[in-house]
Amino acid sequence: MMAGRPGRVPLQFVPDEARNLPPPKLTDSRLLYCGFLGYCSGLLDNALRRRPPLTAGVHRQLLYVTSFMFVGYYLLKRQDYISAIRDHDMFAYIKSHPEDFHKKVLEARKSKIKVPTVSVSDGLFCFIDGTFILLSSYLRRKLMVIFWKNFIQFVEVFKTLPFY
Repeated sequence: MMAGRPGRVPLQFVPDEARNLPPPKLTDSRLLYCGFLGYCSGLLDNALRRRPPLTAGVHRQLLYVTSFMFVGYYLLKRQDYISAIRDHDMFAYIKSHPEDFHKKVLEARKSKIKVPTVSVSDGLFCFIDGTFILLSSYLRRKLMVIFWKNFIQFVEVFKTLPFY
């Protein structure tokens, strides 16, 4: 029977190791979005009960906002913890297999600069300068922006050719 990740403690939403991570900021956009969802659910509750949506039950709307932000806070804390575990495992793999990764790619990844030559990208892994690397979501977004900028430039140049 598969129990998930080794050393996993069941029925523990945020493990004790997550206490070492910095807490999410209260101005985090994801947390504010959870509060906005709480406000919208308060408005929906008023509308379904045929009360004036904006003015009736302001105390209930505040309760919805605070409860959704409370739940969102712990969801973000758990998401940050899971991302930290993945980053730790990924960097441990990179350190244990240095022959699979170029130093230039690792330095570019640490300094978050644009990687010049991208050959093939399929979401999680990318083929850069002859090696496969595992991409974080930040680097994935950055590479997609670079890809689309280059693609648009290619289309504009291709349209100027006489045989188009």
